[in-house]
Parts: sequence; structure tokens; C-alpha cells
Amino acid sequence: MSMISREPFQLSGRYADRNRWERLNGPGDARVTGLEVVKDEGLTGKWAGKVVIVTGVSSGMGVETVRAIASTGATVYGTARDIPKTKQAFGSLLDSGNVHLLHMDQSDLSSVRSAADEFRKQSKTLNVIVANAAMQ
Repeated sequence: MSMISREPFQLSGRYADRNRWERLNGPGDARVTGLEVVKDEGLTGKWAGKVVIVTGVSSGMGVETVRAIASTGATVYGTARDIPKTKQAFGSLLDSGNVHLLHMDQSDLSSVRSAADEFRKQSKTLNVIVANAAMQ
């Protein structure tokens, strides 16, 4: 399957050249990462005191989203169906003290309610929700 767009569109901005369709080759390619954007925009440590929930963090973009947001100093709660898999994907990210995991299966509303209840026990504040989880 070709990643070249059949419909041309104009990319603009600092990262336009690195994000062109012709350069997309999957994980590890030249695309800009969220962590790079945080650093480039001078946001490292600037969200201390903020609380963020990111859904679907067991792999891929979810892990990288948590990594980037955690670097801002925010407290990040990631939700996942498979906590052992997520812990493995996170590695030392959980050692930072500002990253926490909540079990949540979006296809099961009782699981969603339980995750919300657990979050409310741990935090009185929520500033941002990143809805990353996919439904099967």
C-alpha cells in the first residue's frame, strides 16, 4: 500500500517537510515526535500542576503521547486494557512519579466507570483528556 497522497495538499509550518506523505515509513521514520515538539516549543516542565488523562496507552502513539506530556511536568494518567503489556512498553517512564496507569476497557462501561472512580480517588483535578484509544 502506497503512502503517497493522490490528492495534493499544502503542508506548512516548522515540521512540514518532515511530515510529507513521501517520507512516511512507519515507526522510527523522520516524522517529528511529540517530545520534539514539547522541547522545541519550550514546554518542558511548564505544565507542572496540570493533570492529563490519555486513553489507549499500551503501545504506539499512546506511549509516545504520555512520554511527551509527562516531559511537560504534568501528572499523566494513562488508561489501558492490558496493564502488564503497558508497563513493559513504558519501561522507566513509570519511575518518574508523575505517570500513573488505570485499567480501562472502553468496550465495557463498568470498566470505564471503575477507571473514572479510581481516577477521582487519586485526583481532584482534570485539565486535559487525550482520547487516543481505539474501539474494536
